[in-house]
Amino acid sequence: MLHIKQLNLTHRKDSRELIKNLDLLVNVGDKLAIIGEEGNGKSSLLKYMMGDPSIEDYLIVTGQIRRNFSHFGYLAQSLNPKDLDLTIEEYFFKEHSIESLNYNLLYQIEPQLGFEVDRLYSNQKVGTLSGGERIKLQLLTLLMAEPDILFLDEPSNDLDIYSLEWLQGFIQASDKTIVFVSHDESLLRQAATSILHLEIILHRTQARHSYRALDFGTYSDNRQRDFDYQERIARKQRAEDRARMARHQQISNKVKNQLQKTKNDVTGRLLAKKFKNIKSQAKRFDRERKDFVDLPIQEDAIRLEFKRVNPINASKTIIQLDNVSLEVAGRLLAHSINLTWQGQDKIAIVGANGVGKSSLLKLIKDNIQNKEGFQVGYMAQNYNDQLLANITPIDYLTQIGSKEERSQIMTFLGSLRFTSEEMKRPITELSGGQRAKLLLANLSLQIYNILLLDEPTRNISPTSQAQLRQTFADYPGAILTVSHDRLFIREVCDRAYELTEDGLVLIDEI
Repeated sequence: MLHIKQLNLTHRKDSRELIKNLDLLVNVGDKLAIIGEEGNGKSSLLKYMMGDPSIEDYLIVTGQIRRNFSHFGYLAQSLNPKDLDLTIEEYFFKEHSIESLNYNLLYQIEPQLGFEVDRLYSNQKVGTLSGGERIKLQLLTLLMAEPDILFLDEPSNDLDIYSLEWLQGFIQASDKTIVFVSHDESLLRQAATSILHLEIILHRTQARHSYRALDFGTYSDNRQRDFDYQERIARKQRAEDRARMARHQQISNKVKNQLQKTKNDVTGRLLAKKFKNIKSQAKRFDRERKDFVDLPIQEDAIRLEFKRVNPINASKTIIQLDNVSLEVAGRLLAHSINLTWQGQDKIAIVGANGVGKSSLLKLIKDNIQNKEGFQVGYMAQNYNDQLLANITPIDYLTQIGSKEERSQIMTFLGSLRFTSEEMKRPITELSGGQRAKLLLANLSLQIYNILLLDEPTRNISPTSQAQLRQTFADYPGAILTVSHDRLFIREVCDRAYELTEDGLVLIDEI
């Protein structure tokens, strides 16, 4: 289906390697997941696989590829801005004629995806759809074209839990070859049959990859086990070598001293021969050292800490909603909303796309942000609501402006896997994952005892998500989060509610 040999992708601007000597075979029916930290070349690799020539504008590409497919479908991370001005009908039918449309297939897919057929004839602008609804429309359009292979770049972004379950089931059951980039760990664990992990070891500017025909859970377990084993062997070899060299040095010093003091020719010759053997032994040790197992290096997960937080008393009520209605632009989204949120509760809100979860989060923020004793941190779903496009990450995190603060910020951004160049770029040039990390970084630098988070793990690499979940689980304050990340909800939150048009419904299990 797709065969890559000795692929190298290198940035034209700074000569930074993204991919080095990649050999990859994707067979018919494979479900290959590409994972890695932000900026590691996942989207670029996807475009290379499709034959998109635009990557050569910013990358030097060498290698070979054989594509044994006639028609592919591609889901980009975001819609083309021109498509946002189209109506749903214009978007869906612009590449199809009604005569050639497979209505049988359409009516099979529609109920599973949850995007009603009637809406395909709507005059509603695509730009007014929620993020999840846009992805559903894109997926529906792609599937109707019946491609041989699907390339999906972050298909799980913005999908509600029910649509995520559909997507997971679709990938599992489909006989199509699917190559997808995803940060959703649950999706990776359930749907991927093989993993391609792209890594960049920043302090060595070293690009590397690992491919395994394994599910994500087995891959992660094996990877950690192999890392621990290699590290154990490598450290043991080095410890034994240090002890050996210490003994060798003692013997060498002793013989050298004896040689300098002896006046007997016979003894001197014997000591000289012995000293020569000792030097030969040292050269042999040097040769053996070249065969030592390398100390393994993993691409570090991002690390955040919330320090100096003074949590609210656990019994203190942050907000009490009694039969509240949620309206947006005169449209009633939900009524009879009841919620009690107390000082150290960690609560998740889930629900269908477009039901009003983000609007509810904003309503609660507006009601509590000026109350005495409440220090409220907020992370919006739309990063551009909080980030100025033309300032740099360093500027965004700067408060005082001193050289010492700038140095500390650069060190901090480095720990979040920003390169020195990315720290100085305008935020508009950063990826979605880098913007998400920037917002999370800002939250961690403040002294907030309440966090309102709208999809905090969206766009964060699965290699960092376990650490991020632990960070929020350890956070001593209160959290109210909109999330579709099932692992995040299970490991961080005390309880979860589904927002429906009839209010909030407590969920027994996610």
